[in-house]
Amino acid sequence: MSEENEERPKPSAKPIEDAIAELGRAAFQQPALCTGWVLVSEWFGGENEYWIMAIHDENSPPWRHSGMLDYAINRVADEIDVYLGEGDDYDEEEDD
Repeated sequence: MSEENEERPKPSAKPIEDAIAELGRAAFQQPALCTGWVLVSEWFGGENEYWIMAIHDENSPPWRHSGMLDYAINRVADEIDVYLGEGDDYDEEEDD
């Protein structure tokens, strides 16, 4: 990752908030209100230049962002376990 990426301007949250609102309308039968959000994305700029950007709802406290990221990490870890078949008979055979 290049250090020049740190100088990139922070994107506007408005399009992201609009997309989240649309997702809420599509995903829930009853109206729902998004109370906070965090977006982490990886980008490729060509010439082997990659960077990660994280932006969040400016109206939520930092501890909420941290909690959401912690939850996401644990959820992804659980999905990886399911994908790899952790807890299946395969694991028991390895212990023998």
